Amino acid sequence: MSLSIVAARVDGPGGPLVDELSFASNEKKIVVLGMPRDLAETIAGLRAPSAGSIFLDARPTVELFRTQRSRFTWTDAPLPGTWSVESYLGWTRRLVDRTTMPTVDETLRRFSLVPTRREKIEKLSRTFRRKLAIAGAYVSGAEFIVLDDPTARWTTAPRDARVSPRLFGPRPVPEVEFSSEAEAELTSTLVDGLSDRRLLVFSANEESPLLDRGFSAHRFFGATITPFTATSADAHGGHLVSVAENVEALLAALGSNATQRSAHLLFVGGAVSAVEIFRAAESASALVSEVRPLRTRAPSLQSPPENEVST
Repeated sequence: MSLSIVAARVDGPGGPLVDELSFASNEKKIVVLGMPRDLAETIAGLRAPSAGSIFLDARPTVELFRTQRSRFTWTDAPLPGTWSVESYLGWTRRLVDRTTMPTVDETLRRFSLVPTRREKIEKLSRTFRRKLAIAGAYVSGAEFIVLDDPTARWTTAPRDARVSPRLFGPRPVPEVEFSSEAEAELTSTLVDGLSDRRLLVFSANEESPLLDRGFSAHRFFGATITPFTATSADAHGGHLVSVAENVEALLAALGSNATQRSAHLLFVGGAVSAVEIFRAAESASALVSEVRPLRTRAPSLQSPPENEVST
């Protein structure tokens, strides 16, 4: 995939988001960490940049979107809850004017949705709703798909934090838990289900399991998109981890990488990713309420200011 951004300016709600942005990649599948939604929508072709140009294989992305050859998908977008899975896919398919498209049956099989084909969407877990959103992008037949990272665990959390839904009490629909199984299922859905499509995945997170699945990885730094490296991933200098239950067990599981800062607060060094922290919490049966990346290189071991930690 030849994606080319030439001296582009993209405006957000509060003014220019980026200016004079230039970027080029020939990879078929790209993940950009830290990319804001407004920039992702512009790259997908939902709107033209305020200045400059964005091309995919030498074609303006706004033209690709207008001719339904590109698609922007928000994996937690509202879906018609009373519709069945196959009804939604059929409706999505009918919206597109294209002669060659996947059938609904083919899409159900490809994304392992056959057992739920007649299930109402409102009864699906968040994992399966996200799978359905990805399947909807596939059944449209779009060549170029831009979507948010479906492995993001709690999209209503602050941009720089991840919050466990278990703290908010029971909900009518099961939500994605912090489990490696849900993450693996959604990663495989995206990588395998859309294996023949050109993809740009954007994520507000500091890491993604897609980094290990053949995606060309880049990081958005304010006004530039740069290749992802271990150094850029570690720039935040560690994580503050709020632990609601079994803090001692999690401290033991993390070993020398963690320091206890208060009764329910740990500091974990930058060599340990947020994903590894959650996996350690699972193994220790600890309930983590928030993991917040730090932007400084070496935080003090004294208690942080009140506004640094959500309770």
